[in-house]
Amino acid sequence: MSFERLTKGHDQEYHDIQDMDRFRAQLLGWYDLNKRSLPWRHQSQVGYNTNKPTKEEQLVAYRVWVSEIMLQQTQVVKVKDYYQKWMDKWPTLEDLSKASLDEVHQMWSGLGYYSRGTRLLEAAKDLAERDKHLPKNVKEMEKIKGIGPYTAGAICSIAYNMPVPLVDGNVIRVYSRYCALSGDPKSKLTTDYIWDVAGKLVDPERAGDFNQALMDLGATVCTPRRPDCESCPLKECKAKQEVKESKKIKKADPKDDCKICQPLDIEDLTIESYPGKSEPKKIKEQQVLVLAVEFKSGHYLLVRGPPSGLLANLWDFPQILFTQDKQEALESLEKPLSQLQLVKERIIKDTIVHKFTHIHRTIHLIHRIYDGDPNVLEQGVFGNEHLIVEKSKTSDLGIPMTLTKCLKAISQKTKTLDGFFKKNIAVSK
Repeated sequence: MSFERLTKGHDQEYHDIQDMDRFRAQLLGWYDLNKRSLPWRHQSQVGYNTNKPTKEEQLVAYRVWVSEIMLQQTQVVKVKDYYQKWMDKWPTLEDLSKASLDEVHQMWSGLGYYSRGTRLLEAAKDLAERDKHLPKNVKEMEKIKGIGPYTAGAICSIAYNMPVPLVDGNVIRVYSRYCALSGDPKSKLTTDYIWDVAGKLVDPERAGDFNQALMDLGATVCTPRRPDCESCPLKECKAKQEVKESKKIKKADPKDDCKICQPLDIEDLTIESYPGKSEPKKIKEQQVLVLAVEFKSGHYLLVRGPPSGLLANLWDFPQILFTQDKQEALESLEKPLSQLQLVKERIIKDTIVHKFTHIHRTIHLIHRIYDGDPNVLEQGVFGNEHLIVEKSKTSDLGIPMTLTKCLKAISQKTKTLDGFFKKNIAVSK
């Protein structure tokens, strides 16, 4: 059948898994021998019940929740230490609900994507106020701030052994290769199909182990590059069969009726051809003027970030996005400081570049030292809450990498203001 797909074409039914029991047995057998040792894992129960979660189940659910949020866009090896420190400080959901935003940001410092920690805290406070726990229901779980279909499936299956699926990049890759699906892994057609397959395949008795086995297989064996097919327990992998058979084909012009798959390059077909390719998202360029305000007393002025968006609620130097007029941007930043005496002004020699996922931000940094009482600055003059903090205690706040880079740059070579405003920089909005 694989040979016919490559030469004649195929429809969507071609991708269906015929022997689900065999798939489950192969995957779970491999997992029992090869599962990773991770600090948030526990001995999974067998079977599922609809009873109210026990205290132990609630604790496991909290641990899974924290670990899954930390693991979003962050590698396991980095998360391990952060997870342990988090649990040492806030071992239960109730403990977390009593934390402050700055405490959470400090704990999260270095993990990036601080909004994940913010949502964890907000959700914990909301659940504690209503005397609620993480529910034994996927739909109810998805109503909690920061929890989407994947995280809901992870918590319900791993903590409560509820037979529900989860789908992430690892799972999409494993199923795409096993089913020889060459669609865009981020398209709705592909993800809808994978969610449907995952829902049918999840083991009814060992749902948590099954879902963790899929993630482990994708992370350690069925990797994006150079997958270890010889160690894979899923011997009926259609992608592997197609790659082998493609070597026998000299010419092919298949007529595909499958609406999910992208055309395959038969002459250069490898396991890495599955799933297909995604269109890369366009990178947005931003120019930011940052005013590093220091006082002779040895303090910095920091401003709380906006409640949403990049660097939401994080402490940073006063700053403003600009497109062309640096002078106008600077005047806007320095206006609230007119009551203070400017002692020294310098411009950091080189611009600082910080790359977010889909935004590249170029930072133009001015460092100023002022004399006077910083307490004359009324709250709100910079738009959001501001803070006067000792220079040596800045890192205690849990600061973003952009501020860390600015602090480092302040100690480097500087240049005078001459020429700083000579060249206007135009960028796309």
